[in-house]
Amino acid sequence: MNSKEILLELKMFIEGINFRNKEANCIFRSNHASNYLPIKGTLEKGKAKILEVIDYGLDHNEFLRPENYRAL
Repeated sequence: MNSKEILLELKMFIEGINFRNKEANCIFRSNHASNYLPIKGTLEKGKAKILEVIDYGLDHNEFLRPENYRAL
């Protein structure tokens, strides 16, 4: 998978998460060195912001972590 495919998959994953309790405090992190974008937030409250960050990364490849920095 390339960076765009990975970010699109992550976006679909986040979009599909729904809590019955809208006050849920599920902490989401995707900030490991191997990730293209360092993302952090709290679901359900921060879901929109997380999706904004992913969309920004999809539109601006220059902000993605370079392959040689991903420690793979």
